[in-house]
Amino acid sequence: MSRLQENNQKKRCLLVCATGQGSAQLLKYKILSHFRDKLEIVGITGYYQLKVEDLYKDKIDCIISTIHIPSGLPVPVIKVNSIFDDKEIKSIGKQLFTHVNDSMQQYIKEDLIFLNRSASTKEEVIQFLCEKAAEKNYVPANFYASVMERENTSPTAVGNLVAIPHPMQLLSDTTFLMFCTLDKAIDWGDKKVQVIILFSVKRNNNEDLQKLYDFLYDIMSNQTIIEKLHQAQAVDDFQEILLSL
Repeated sequence: MSRLQENNQKKRCLLVCATGQGSAQLLKYKILSHFRDKLEIVGITGYYQLKVEDLYKDKIDCIISTIHIPSGLPVPVIKVNSIFDDKEIKSIGKQLFTHVNDSMQQYIKEDLIFLNRSASTKEEVIQFLCEKAAEKNYVPANFYASVMERENTSPTAVGNLVAIPHPMQLLSDTTFLMFCTLDKAIDWGDKKVQVIILFSVKRNNNEDLQKLYDFLYDIMSNQTIIEKLHQAQAVDDFQEILLSL
């Protein structure tokens, strides 16, 4: 898929630093120790040596700077502290590697993500998620029954430890995704499952959902992403993994 191919291209980054070359080089190696597979630092410069024409000539995708740079440059600027702590690592990850477009980000909601749940059956997981959806007034009373009707017709485990349960009919008031990981994989039909994505399309839907379907495919077909998802201990880490697709 074109989006996955784009992900294989490293972002070209310029490091702008007010401190000496020694400190700048140390910051460079700190950044690359976390993002070497996604980021290429093509140079280090001072603020007063920064030229817009060089950004175009060198095909710079972004700037990481330890000093404030006024807006107006043609590429994103990320301000970091030279100490470069864990908070800033996450900030860079979210700002630079958020490839999921805005229409997908609306489906990755903090309050619809549940991590490391304990469950022994798929019915238990589905009931839990349906109850949470009902608490949000997303779904009618018969939603759980419709999801289980779909499961009884054909289990929704898709392989790679993933299941995508969904109702037999379009019942919800909004299109949404709910994410759940389990502390241990459980039986789901003839497959094992540890990552569950409850998926529902709103009634009378007239949206083009192809991007959403592509997004779901990108998750379930990427074993590395799935492993990271079920190992995630914090919701913001889980979101960051999804946004890295």
